[in-house]
Amino acid sequence: MRTADAVTPMAGLVVPFVTFTAVYIFLSVILVYLLRRQFLETDPSARRGWQARQEVSRDG
Repeated sequence: MRTADAVTPMAGLVVPFVTFTAVYIFLSVILVYLLRRQFLETDPSARRGWQARQEVSRDG
């Protein structure tokens, strides 16, 4: 028996694939946001450096 014989073709697999991909991308963005916020709250020197970089990027 070949793999092609054992697999049942199914139409419409694109929809769940795109849905799960979108959910995981959304969760990844939220995770990065929360981790960054947590890091900036616990390390005041990082916040000053980040704010200084933001001011330079706005000015320049």
